[in-house]
Amino acid sequence: MEPILKLKPGMLSLTLTVVELQRLGLVGTGGDEFYSLRALNEKRQIKHLETVYDQLEFLSKMGEGNENELIEYTLNDLKNLPELVGSIKKAWKQGDNVQLQKVAIAPWRERFPKIYNSLLVERNNHWIPKIEKMLKTKEVEFVLFGALHLVGENGILTQLKVLGYKIENQ
Repeated sequence: MEPILKLKPGMLSLTLTVVELQRLGLVGTGGDEFYSLRALNEKRQIKHLETVYDQLEFLSKMGEGNENELIEYTLNDLKNLPELVGSIKKAWKQGDNVQLQKVAIAPWRERFPKIYNSLLVERNNHWIPKIEKMLKTKEVEFVLFGALHLVGENGILTQLKVLGYKIENQ
């Protein structure tokens, strides 16, 4: 218990969620791990949209100013985790971006606007120039990030559309 008590709220929230997902058997090989291993096996070059340091810095600041509220929200959220994960997966598999935004983004945006802004908006804004640079080359790149970065008014797809790119559903 002592190591857990030393965690900052953001890391504690993430740790509690991952432990519960593991307990429920809802954690498996994610897309990032699958494609990273495939790229390594095929000796493909791997670049990153952000550094590990960037990610850790975000986690260390997550919940600042609302520490108690973040932990309370996380503990309540854990009770409904199977249903939430099921709803997110269903919306993602069906390509239902409106439902994905409603189920997974809206609660964070409403309750924790600072976290929503730093988790999605700021990171998306930081990634767009890098993605756009890739789109302007003849090379074909495979860009991988979480599904929640795609959707919503601040999502990658909306931002690319605003920049004049044609977005097609396949």
